[in-house]
Amino acid sequence: KDGATADGAKLCEGTVFAVVSAKGNFSDTVFTLSRFISKILGVKYDEQTSCNASQGHIMGHYDILNTNTSYTFSSCSNSTIADALQTLQRPNCSKSTQLEDLITK
Repeated sequence: KDGATADGAKLCEGTVFAVVSAKGNFSDTVFTLSRFISKILGVKYDEQTSCNASQGHIMGHYDILNTNTSYTFSSCSNSTIADALQTLQRPNCSKSTQLEDLITK
């Protein structure tokens, strides 16, 4: 399924299973998984996903037709990534937006 179909709100309803499939080359697969993770983190899939500017970008750019153009997986610290994974495992359902301080929209 397309990575954009992920619903972060479902994390607050208990155990969630997700199946992500991608066909094509490696870049297409990375693109789909990136969109899926971004959606889970509460970021719209049609916007660039990034860490705070000082820590660089998690994901590169793609155009309005959702065609992958480039990828940049760099500069985010291990602790930043660990914090994101921790939030995925134990979402704070009382917050209106999760990872507000980590993900810039």
